[in-house]
Amino acid sequence: MRAVPLWHKGEKTVKQPVFVSDVAAGIVSAVKDRDAVGKTFQAVGPRRYHLGDLVDWIYAVMRKDRKWGYIRYDMRFDPTFLAKTWFTQNISPGWPVGLLHFEGLELQHTTDVVLPGVPTLLDLGVTLTKMEDQVPWELKPWRAGAYYDEELGGFEKPPPPKEVLV
Repeated sequence: MRAVPLWHKGEKTVKQPVFVSDVAAGIVSAVKDRDAVGKTFQAVGPRRYHLGDLVDWIYAVMRKDRKWGYIRYDMRFDPTFLAKTWFTQNISPGWPVGLLHFEGLELQHTTDVVLPGVPTLLDLGVTLTKMEDQVPWELKPWRAGAYYDEELGGFEKPPPPKEVLV
């Protein structure tokens, strides 16, 4: 079973994913721009999505559905997952494994907020990449049937997740 635990099944969390190359371009632009000295910039992507819709779409792009064991569920009702999180945070030697600690879960399940008046990557002249244009290429090695000849058209392209309007 490849179940994905999300807070409220990811239906109450809104994320605004940004492509790492756009962040890098923003850093380069900020370094070259004298007016950027001492300013804080928000690194967010061009569109907003519910976390649950993003996860569903990512698994669809990887061609991993219920037959592969994919389900998305509410972590609040999984005592095993919460116990595992507590264990890795409190018992494991050194810092917890990955983001499997309560602070990491809070980070992952907090809605991205763009503060008005604080500049973004767009203010640095960065053309933002849409997630729908980049993610399928990034996930290609992890797709089921990754070496299947795309020209045969045996798989439908999954529709992108619904955009959350501000």
